[in-house]
Amino acid sequence: MGSNATTDPAIAAPRRPLTQPPPPPVKKQSHTGPLPISPVAQVPTASNRSTGMWAADAIPAAAATEQSDAGPLGGRLRTASAEPGFAGRVRVMPTDESSFRTGKTDVADDDDDDLLPERRGGRGGLLLAVLALLVMGGAAGVVYVFVIKKDRGQQAARNVAVADAAVVAVAPDAAVVVTPLIDAPVAPVLSPLDVARGELGADLELKLRDALKALEGTQDPGVEAVRAHLSASIAQALTDRASVTADKAEADKMRKDAKTIVLEAATSAQRAFKATPNDAAANLAMAGVLRLQNKPARDIKRYLDAARANATPDWKRDIAIADALVLARDSKLDDAKAAFAAIDQGEDKLETSGDVRARFQLARIAYAQNKPTEAKPLVDQVLAAQPEHAASKALAARIETTVAKTDPLPPEDPPKNPGTGTAKPIPPEATGGDSYDRLLAKANTLAESNCSRAMEMYAKALEQKPNGVEALTGMGYCHIDAKQFASAFSKFRAALAVSSRYEPALWGVGEAYQQQGRKDQAIEAFKAYLETYPGSAKAQKALDRLGAGAAAPPDPNAGSGGTTPDPTPTPPPPAPTPPSEGAGSGSG
Repeated sequence: MGSNATTDPAIAAPRRPLTQPPPPPVKKQSHTGPLPISPVAQVPTASNRSTGMWAADAIPAAAATEQSDAGPLGGRLRTASAEPGFAGRVRVMPTDESSFRTGKTDVADDDDDDLLPERRGGRGGLLLAVLALLVMGGAAGVVYVFVIKKDRGQQAARNVAVADAAVVAVAPDAAVVVTPLIDAPVAPVLSPLDVARGELGADLELKLRDALKALEGTQDPGVEAVRAHLSASIAQALTDRASVTADKAEADKMRKDAKTIVLEAATSAQRAFKATPNDAAANLAMAGVLRLQNKPARDIKRYLDAARANATPDWKRDIAIADALVLARDSKLDDAKAAFAAIDQGEDKLETSGDVRARFQLARIAYAQNKPTEAKPLVDQVLAAQPEHAASKALAARIETTVAKTDPLPPEDPPKNPGTGTAKPIPPEATGGDSYDRLLAKANTLAESNCSRAMEMYAKALEQKPNGVEALTGMGYCHIDAKQFASAFSKFRAALAVSSRYEPALWGVGEAYQQQGRKDQAIEAFKAYLETYPGSAKAQKALDRLGAGAAAPPDPNAGSGGTTPDPTPTPPPPAPTPPSEGAGSGSG
């Protein structure tokens, strides 16, 4: 026990009190001389040192208890005391100049370890890899810019166009004008009542009936008034169409249907007027019904005055049309024509408002005044605006038939008495009215102031005497006043075919050519007049005005005191092809 205490240094050393600080560390002394070289121990010459089997050798007992500054190693790998401190390769100390190089580190010649393979070759592979990455990146950039980005831009533009809902209008010789619809006012939604009112101006029978059907089942006073207006407009359209329909049976059927529709309009108008007696639409509806029922004008005027006093701006045109229709119904055609012409002006004219009613009534009045060539362009304008206007289509067909009859062939001679060869006079009693002479006298009187009324009387006179040269010639002069030169030539030729020496007809030919501005033909016509009536002073003056002051042919019996025999009848001068009616109708 005692030997153990003396031999163990850890036990022999006294213990330091816990309150005593540890001693300071021993200061290392700097070494200025050459490094000490430890003595090299002799390596055991065991036969297994050339291999790794030495690690399995037993550790000597002396070495197991040997103390060193490094402390015990333990384990079977502890080297023997005879082993050197470093068993690896010893490198050269940094005493040569190569140790102070700052460039790339050279590979040691003796660095032939088998742990890492020796680096071989250059850096070409790295360069190829970098180049491949650059090429692939550039290709990806090109694809993005020219394919992906372009498609996205086009899609974005389409989306913007759809979102903005812009309307682009390209005007000729002008810049592009873009009108965005985002801030555009929203179109108001029209009620069936507004739609029905809009159909009044178009005056189409089918659409008027559809609008009337759409208002069924509503008992509102305003709706009742509009329903009455729609029914009255349908009845008026049927009446107008019946007035220009050649088929009498068909015309009678239209008038019968119109009367039935007027009864329905009267019921609606009375309801509206009873509910709102001061309403303009209700009073106007009552006036329309009374007009179609042929009530006195004074009764109609009472309702029209009430409507005019309470009318809003959107009903003023309808009131004016109602006034003019009363005048036309009462055969005051000139007054009605002036009233419709005043309506068809400014903002209310057909081209601006789309309302065809005034223009159609002007055409109908012109036809009633026996002016088909004046009525035709008016009807064409209505049909251009509303191709399905039934009354205008019927009037256009009637005008075509009338114009075709304005240049008839010379009428046939009336039957003659056998044996005498003279024409049989038509007794006035057989005509059931005034005689030809009375009608002709009335027509001649009216022609001085109102040719339209005179034409009606001439037509009645020709019914009494179809070959009446006086009536034919009178109609020719009325056509000249109306600048309807083709019809005038037709009437004069028909009169001269009956009597080639009828002086008013001969003069009328020259007068028509002169007013038409056809100087050469007028000179020939007046010379032919002088050949038939030599010495006519007015014919000579007419030639002087035309610059053809040729002397009149001498009178062979002048100064002989004898009677002047009737010259041999000469045929009328050859009339050139007359121009169309429109050639002169445009002038005043």
